[in-house]
Amino acid sequence: MKCCGLPAAVRLAGSVLVLLFGMAAPLAAAALPSLQSYTGLWNMPNARILPDWHLRLGYGHADPYRYYGGAMGLFDRFEVCGQFTEISTITAFADYDYGNYKDRAAGLRWVLYKEDEVLPQIAVGAFDATGTSLFAQRYIVASKQLGKWDLTLGLGQGVLAGEYLATGGSLDVGVSQDKALDFLLSSPFRRTRMFGGIEYQFAPTWTLSAEYSPIRREKLFGYRDHHGLEIYDDDDRWPVNMGIKYHGENLQGGLALLRGDTLAGTLEFATPLELNSLLGWKRTEPFEPGASLRYRAARADNDELAQLAAAQLSRQGFADLRVQCADDAIWVEFVNSRHLEIPRAFGHLADTLQAFLPERVATFYLNQRHNEQIVQSLCLPRASFQAFMEQRLDDEGLNTFADLTLYGAEHR
Repeated sequence: MKCCGLPAAVRLAGSVLVLLFGMAAPLAAAALPSLQSYTGLWNMPNARILPDWHLRLGYGHADPYRYYGGAMGLFDRFEVCGQFTEISTITAFADYDYGNYKDRAAGLRWVLYKEDEVLPQIAVGAFDATGTSLFAQRYIVASKQLGKWDLTLGLGQGVLAGEYLATGGSLDVGVSQDKALDFLLSSPFRRTRMFGGIEYQFAPTWTLSAEYSPIRREKLFGYRDHHGLEIYDDDDRWPVNMGIKYHGENLQGGLALLRGDTLAGTLEFATPLELNSLLGWKRTEPFEPGASLRYRAARADNDELAQLAAAQLSRQGFADLRVQCADDAIWVEFVNSRHLEIPRAFGHLADTLQAFLPERVATFYLNQRHNEQIVQSLCLPRASFQAFMEQRLDDEGLNTFADLTLYGAEHR
């Protein structure tokens, strides 16, 4: 008997656990905003990123900071972000009526490994990588979704490890401001701390979020001035932040209690950009469901099957999914954020559903949505699509059995 390799053994063990414990099929893990510009928990990053060619703009507030920024997903591998941070405890220039000090920062997150049925998503990132190093950080983090739970664990350096990097008068006019780049290129064996968190999606648009934060607030710029002197004392005896997030189709926001003594909030606007996607040119790889996915689909009721289908289609790159199942049919509404041509999008959707839905689902209703309106609706018999894919039916034959129309009530 041949011995399977380690990756295969890990995947097999994970599949067995899924079968034994019967975990509920989740919606795809959402890229929810932190208080700052990047995707994350509250003050901690996670391994999630915005989908390709999606933009998020927003505002966050957590005394003494006000955050104005945005983020964009690229190629389903990267998230770039940038923000202005206004610090209410520090005046920018004492001799001028300039107001509060304001700092600019940018960051990048790179997904090294995309989450699958067993292994977590793993990402590395850096924030505030050039300039004054007020909030410089770098990290490696993993996130894993289990049903409606999304778990995060990471290792952070810089501010994430409780360091204060803004000493030495780096904010004075005319002083070199390369401290953040020096930090970014510094030894990987510097001070490192663990962080983590958990999110629970208890409703389609609502999520509870909690995190453990190793940040030492009393060492942050804003709690100390640019000479490192305390502005006011802070006692971090309870390093936990928790709250609730709302995530609608475009509007997102959250309210949190930080360290048990500070109320914080964020309000965000998120949207896919026009011209579909930067990945529209990319060849679609065949979808190959695992044994555990087929097992869950075969035993799911209609509501569970709809959630499972939405999760898989979201992972294939489609946006703003709405899915409903009947005993013998499935209804899918989607925004085409994946392909430049709508026929490719319809084919990609049907091929994904065909691969794992139980045989009782005999008809696919695929509906392209734009500006909250269904603009094209395809009624596709599953048997005809399978015959077409197996080259037992040509284009003309498929058109005979399928029904493509501008949206009409007959499909619903």
